[in-house]
Amino acid sequence: MQVITCSLRAVFFGTAALSITLLSPVLAQAQPTLPHFSPADVFALEYAADPQISPSGKTVVYVRRSANALTDGTDSRLWEVSTDGSAHRKLTDHERNESSPRWSPSGNRLVYTLSTDDGTELYIRWMATGQTARLATLPPSPHGVKWSPDGTQLAFAMHVDAKEKDADFA
Repeated sequence: MQVITCSLRAVFFGTAALSITLLSPVLAQAQPTLPHFSPADVFALEYAADPQISPSGKTVVYVRRSANALTDGTDSRLWEVSTDGSAHRKLTDHERNESSPRWSPSGNRLVYTLSTDDGTELYIRWMATGQTARLATLPPSPHGVKWSPDGTQLAFAMHVDAKEKDADFA
């Protein structure tokens, strides 16, 4: 009984090995040739960055980034999507680079930055009406924009050149 089992096992594995050897060229030809990724393909890629979930948990605002072949740079626009995947849309009408969206504690406003030729502008958007207001134009870019807990003030850090001596507060 053991001899027959060994013989059947040897016949099975021998036949399987022969089949794989004979079919290898056929299998290699049967696989479709996939297109190669080229350097120009990077301009068709987009990705989401800096997602910010609203205080209600129903909406996410994120920065949609893509490469721009004309400027050899990147574009970033604010987009909004409901957490259930519906209502996906571009948030603003700006055609400049937007970034750093931050919800107010109540979720009724959003602060964000917009890059311009003169520096960085700080904007606020009322979510219910879609109205926006420019709060400031800052030559250096602000970092870490945060709302106060009561939503009445904004804080951020930015580089400031020390051109004058410290003021005397005597």
